[in-house]
Amino acid sequence: MNKAPEAPKEHYQPVSCAMHSELELAIMHHHYLHMDYIDINTRQKLTIIAKPYDIVNHKHQDTMQSGEFLLCYDSRNKLLEFRLDCIMHYSYVKNNNG
Repeated sequence: MNKAPEAPKEHYQPVSCAMHSELELAIMHHHYLHMDYIDINTRQKLTIIAKPYDIVNHKHQDTMQSGEFLLCYDSRNKLLEFRLDCIMHYSYVKNNNG
């Protein structure tokens, strides 16, 4: 899949149309994603497998960061938000049973 920008900035930086389209396709086809992302608060690189649900443009309730966010469900069905420009790499999870 696609590789996103190198490191998130304090203010949202729009992502490429290709990345946006690939994430929308993952949502439409109910694909799980393996994602590497930067936690905007700690600046740590983290990894997660999650099912994308929607892309929204708003202000995050906890961090007050504005921008586009990928809404995902984790393995415990908890709704999570990832600012698009904090997603460093993503790929489809193969042979998913979810």
